[in-house]
Amino acid sequence: MKEINWKKVWKVIKTIGLLIGAIAAIFFAAKIRKAIIGKVRNPVKFNPDPTDKTIIHIYDEEKKDFISRKLPKTPEGKQLKSKDIKAAGITKTGKVTVEIKHKVVDRRNVKPIKDSALSRLKKD
Repeated sequence: MKEINWKKVWKVIKTIGLLIGAIAAIFFAAKIRKAIIGKVRNPVKFNPDPTDKTIIHIYDEEKKDFISRKLPKTPEGKQLKSKDIKAAGITKTGKVTVEIKHKVVDRRNVKPIKDSALSRLKKD
């Protein structure tokens, strides 16, 4: 009868544990990423208005027709345009929710961000 090589057994157990841990980490990272990004709950079809870029036509499932809605302003006060929208949705109360496309940020730009968390920590 052969002796069990415990070093090899322990190495196999550690490898399997490492693989399971890596898969779990990838799974949880994807879940956390989805939670952080935030999505429109039920995306519906929308068409931009060719004459006014601040209006979109959203398909209403209940009425089986397109309804026109003016896009909201961003918290900074900038008016949204149809080219900035990734998805649109309608709540049960008839309110329109939109998902904005990701904007590329220049990481080399070292200008201070106005009213950031770090600026509150600095003492002038």
